[in-house]
Amino acid sequence: MNKIKILEESIVSKIAAGEVIESPTSVIKELVENSIDAHASKIDITIINNGLQLIQVVDNGIGMSKEDLLLCTKVHATSKINNQYDLNHINTLGFRGEALASITNVAMVKIATNNDNKGYFYNVNDDLLSEGYQNKGTKISVNNLFYNVPARFKFLSSNNRIYSSIVELIYSFSLMYPNIAFSLTNDGKNILTTSGNNNIIEILNAIYGLDIAENMNYFKTNNDDFMIDGYYSNKDITRSNKRAIYLFINKRLIQDNNIVQAIIDGYDTLLMERRFPIVILNITCDNQLVDVNVHPAKKEVRLDKKNELCNLITNTLKDKLSIRPTLFNKAIDNNKINNMQFNFNSNDIESKNYQNNNTNNKIISEVVTEDYSNTLKDNDINNESNNIKEDTNRNYLFDVIGQFACTYILISNEKGLQMIDQHAAMERINYENIKNNFNKELTYYDLIVPIIINLSFSESIKIMEFKDYLIDLGLNFEVQANNDLLIRSIPSWIEEDKAQEVIENIVSKLLEYKKIIPFDIVKDDLILASCKMSLKANTKLSNLEMTNLVNRLLNCSNNDHCPHGRPIFLTLTLNDIEKMFKRIV
Repeated sequence: MNKIKILEESIVSKIAAGEVIESPTSVIKELVENSIDAHASKIDITIINNGLQLIQVVDNGIGMSKEDLLLCTKVHATSKINNQYDLNHINTLGFRGEALASITNVAMVKIATNNDNKGYFYNVNDDLLSEGYQNKGTKISVNNLFYNVPARFKFLSSNNRIYSSIVELIYSFSLMYPNIAFSLTNDGKNILTTSGNNNIIEILNAIYGLDIAENMNYFKTNNDDFMIDGYYSNKDITRSNKRAIYLFINKRLIQDNNIVQAIIDGYDTLLMERRFPIVILNITCDNQLVDVNVHPAKKEVRLDKKNELCNLITNTLKDKLSIRPTLFNKAIDNNKINNMQFNFNSNDIESKNYQNNNTNNKIISEVVTEDYSNTLKDNDINNESNNIKEDTNRNYLFDVIGQFACTYILISNEKGLQMIDQHAAMERINYENIKNNFNKELTYYDLIVPIIINLSFSESIKIMEFKDYLIDLGLNFEVQANNDLLIRSIPSWIEEDKAQEVIENIVSKLLEYKKIIPFDIVKDDLILASCKMSLKANTKLSNLEMTNLVNRLLNCSNNDHCPHGRPIFLTLTLNDIEKMFKRIV
């Protein structure tokens, strides 16, 4: 007796539906994408019980004829492609012709449509057609989702998660298509309404509020293959998860961990651990560079030249987020003074002559350029023989007032009273010192006891591809007959007691990477090293030591965040202080 048999069509259809329709969010995504492909300028989404009882999508698109209406729910019936060429040049969001067919296999579906000629109602499950729909466009109602596959309910997320994912989906569509007016209603309550007037800031305001909308920045750039544009939040506006990073390729919503990581890398050390920015990124490229036919629900795509794209994204954001020293012009948001919520907004440096009546305590400060030709571990801020060079473009006046709790340096300048975290400041100084000298003037030392990294045969072959990189990094090594990696010397920024862990981390990243990104591979280890090297809290400093530290901080390319993303200083303006003392209202 034969063991292989052809499955019944009803079973096949439910399997196919399971691949495409995972949750109410999947249904809404497919229906909204169809509406966008139909050139709708207005799309209204209504849900009841998080879409399990009802999902209704109404658009004012081109609508369908009677013949198309009867075909649209058939398997692989589509108006989007006709041949192999079309499949390789997809320029619509839908193309397989499987969405409506899959939905009708797991729900009760009714469709009303009018192509500006004649309107029809179609009860799909009962195969009943009637005339009469008056509104141009299409209305699809999906009732009792998964009524005939109750086992699916056990695998659905919680109601809150389903609802959250639906809201985030509509957020993403409204951000990518600001020319379309979207509305979302849940259980009779309006959740989001956009005007369709192409105003992204207005949509950001509706989603996140005015404070965040005003601090989103537009960017646009390109290389030979890709054009990228969108909006990114400044470094002080973050979220606890990555869900506010919206990715689109040719206006198609996608998921891609590599591109998300490229965005995070663009923020470099400006983000605190486990904090993520708000970014809306659209990638425009030739359709031949993108294979959108690799995931049943079209969540993921296969992208040619992804490394080049990721480098473009990272470098663009790094450039946009790069700042000159901002130590002397940060201030608390006056609207938040009563709650003492400090706002770390950056602006361009203003070089002004600051007048202070207390001339006995005045210290005229010029930006310091250190001679870092010595070893990286030489971070003695008490070294009074530093090579001070005048930068005529950046001269500042400030008074060192003193130290608070042997942890915070207090200074006054033209902006007001500033409190500097001495450990965070020294971390930034050390980190930029190491980074600027990376692979240039690093010193190395031999290990008394070599470090052994166990590798498999295939790993030992691959690691030899990075031989030159490891040598430049200061690792004197050899691969032994048993495939182990034997390390005899290491760069001086690696502490010997941490060397095994650090080098294993470097090797692990090299084995994962397809392309070497020299500094990024060791960035986390360098951040840790800069922390270990830094002067600690509860360390008493003299006025000269504090002045020297502030000067060195001013010379950093970024002096408002430590490498971990923590703020280095806070500012209270005279106006802020007088408000707190109720001298002014």
